[in-house]
Amino acid sequence: TQFPLLLRLHEAYSKLPAFQNAVPEKQPDAPSS
Repeated sequence: TQFPLLLRLHEAYSKLPAFQNAVPEKQPDAPSS
């Protein structure tokens, strides 16, 4: 990958509940697509 640090950070953060709950799909006002 071109950005190994960003990839590692993304993988680590995506395991945290605060980040899991912040994804657009979990927001009540997010448009469905």
